[in-house]
Formats: sequence, structure tokens, C-alpha cells
Amino acid sequence: MKSFSLTNKFFNFAKKGAILGLSELIILGGIYFNIVKADTEKKLGNLQRYKTNYIAKEIKNGFNGKKEDAVEYQVSIMNDISYVFGGNFCLGYTQKGFDYVWEESSPIKEIDHNFDFFWKTDISSKKYNVDYFKIGFWNHKSNGGPRGASMDYDGGYVELGLIQRFKDIEIGANTKLFALYRASVHQKNIQDYIGSFEEEFFLKTKFMPIFDIIRFSNRVGAGGGILGYDLKKGWSEHELELGLNTEQFIPNIFLKYRRGTNYTMMNYNKKEKHLLMGLAFGF
Repeated sequence: MKSFSLTNKFFNFAKKGAILGLSELIILGGIYFNIVKADTEKKLGNLQRYKTNYIAKEIKNGFNGKKEDAVEYQVSIMNDISYVFGGNFCLGYTQKGFDYVWEESSPIKEIDHNFDFFWKTDISSKKYNVDYFKIGFWNHKSNGGPRGASMDYDGGYVELGLIQRFKDIEIGANTKLFALYRASVHQKNIQDYIGSFEEEFFLKTKFMPIFDIIRFSNRVGAGGGILGYDLKKGWSEHELELGLNTEQFIPNIFLKYRRGTNYTMMNYNKKEKHLLMGLAFGF
């Protein structure tokens, strides 16, 4: 009976993986194809970090009602595919997962997938302090759930980056405006919580001889639907990354604090607080 139960669990798990979604498999396959092609053409350097890659443990407030036992990870990469489409087109993929490794040994409780197809141009204008301009044609986010439990949406955006550079200091602000093309039946009101804009302020510097990099970023967003501004449905996220000055490969120290809505696809309309500490990886 126990063996039959384990077999059942295995097939259920395999079934969930098989229903991940055709669009997601196509994008993953595209990223793999382009990485292989880039390697063949000695262009593997096009593969780079997109957002922060980290693994961190909850140290306060807990996740989904749990207390100080959640582990969170994020893997985020992007690949310049200009040599395929021409222009400055890129593919990005970010995966964020959550688990309670001290509570039980089981598959990761929740995984969010984010696929991004965009065009970006580096302006680097010292006169106007403009760093880049970006257009996202397809931004897809999903929890990869089976039919009936799947939560996902598709949207597009425009983003402008401003930056001021000094000797060893960079200060910048990135503004992102977006709208949804569609949302799953379980999330018809999600734009009321993600709103239509996102603002990031960041500072990057060094503190030699101890830290080779110090990066602090503050991202905020407001709910209220398209062109809305409802801070009660909004969120804020603060990250601190410290890289030690050493020739050896050592992950950076990583701290993150977030409060508000939209932390996960499953709980997009719930207010949560999270304080995490862990390691960040870059390449």
C-alpha cells in the first residue's frame, strides 16, 4: 500500500511538471538553443546575470504564516540574442522558489517562473544621465500549476534607466511602466495589486580594502490598477549586497527586506513581511 502511495505521488509530480505550459517550454528551449549557438560561435559571454541570484533564509516574520523556517532562492539569467534576430533583443528567465527545509524533506513548496523577451539599448548619455531604454514585448509570470490551479499573466512594459557616475560611486533610478495583456481566471484583479509602475533607486560603490562591491537597491510599486496609485495595495523591497575583496571565489553577503503584496503568484493579494539573509552569486 505504501509503495502504491509513493508511485501515485511520483506520477502526480510528473504530471504537474508535464503541464508546465507550452509557451514556457518554448522559451526555455530557445534560451538553451541560443546558449549552445553562442558557445559554438564563442559568444558564451552573452549569457549573464539578469536579476539578483541568491539563496537566503527567513530570519524574521516567516513565510505564509510560518515562523523563521523558510528558505528562498532565486536564479536569474539573460542572453543577448541579437545575432539571431538582429538589433538589441534579449531573453531573460527568472525562477524563485520557497521551501521549509527544517520542517520536512519534500519538493519545493512553491516556484514562480518569469520569462522576459525585450529590446534594450544602452544610451550612456553623460549630458542627460540616461543609462538605457528598454521595451518588454512579452513578460510572462506563472506558478507552473496544473489546470485549475495555474496562476499566470502576460504583459508588456517600457523602462528608462538614469545614472550618475562618480569616481567609485554609481547612483541611479530605473522607472518601469507596464500593463497586462491577459491574466488567469484566478487572478482577474491582479493589476489592482501590481498597479502599472515600478521605481528602483540604487547605489553601488566600494569600500576598499574590505568590500569590492557594495550595492543597495530600493524598489517600490503601488497598486490601484492601470495608472492607479494605491499604496495600501503596493509593496517595497530593499536589498543589500556586499562583496568581499578577494581573489578567491566567495559569494556575496545578501540581505533582503520586503513588505506588502505581490510576493508570490499564489499570494499576490496578501500583505506579507519578509526579512532574509543569505548568499548572492554573480557571473
